[in-house]
Amino acid sequence: MIRLRTWSALLCALLAACGKPPEEPEAPAPDPASLPGVFSGVYPCANCPGIGTTLWLRPDGRFFFEQRLPGDAENGEDPMTTHALGHWQWRDGERVLALTGEGPDRLFARPERDVLLMRTASPLEYRLERAATRAEFDGTIRLEGTARPRGEGYVFSECQTGYALPLQKGREYTRFTRQFRSVVPRGEAAMAEIEARFGWADDGAPVSIAIERLITLRNDGVCP
Repeated sequence: MIRLRTWSALLCALLAACGKPPEEPEAPAPDPASLPGVFSGVYPCANCPGIGTTLWLRPDGRFFFEQRLPGDAENGEDPMTTHALGHWQWRDGERVLALTGEGPDRLFARPERDVLLMRTASPLEYRLERAATRAEFDGTIRLEGTARPRGEGYVFSECQTGYALPLQKGREYTRFTRQFRSVVPRGEAAMAEIEARFGWADDGAPVSIAIERLITLRNDGVCP
């Protein structure tokens, strides 16, 4: 009688287990090593056709983020391009891509190898897909960093990325050097805010910075 009850209990347990659908294991996140590259898309916009967005995840852990607003000719609004830059990392515990720069971190889920979805409070989808073209970040970017003499020129260390690059000589460079010499003691660094363009090597590495407009120069050589 005891053996019959035992077998009955075992049979009930087996039947109960068979009745439950098997739990599917969580799909592993794609290898973070495959993340570097260019992702692009059009973000939704309440008052415009869309915001063209490009994200360049560089293999060295830096990112360049560009957004292009189309403007509105009827209301006198010109097209505008904004930039952000800094460092990126894959947070394995949270399973998100994090962009760290000025302001709050931007977080992206990665549902597929070549798709990034930015996390926002909006119910709309902010989607970027891997682009086959090479990154082209040749526009003017507002930069903040420290500048110091080196050899016969100057090196600019950008605060968000940490890139330390020589300044190209040119018209605004001459104005920069004159002001630097007048306000910064010899041998010391200065805090500079500039509008500038990056110079790129054929392999995509940044090699220089060309000043297009000097905004501020302070006798304070420390990034905030």
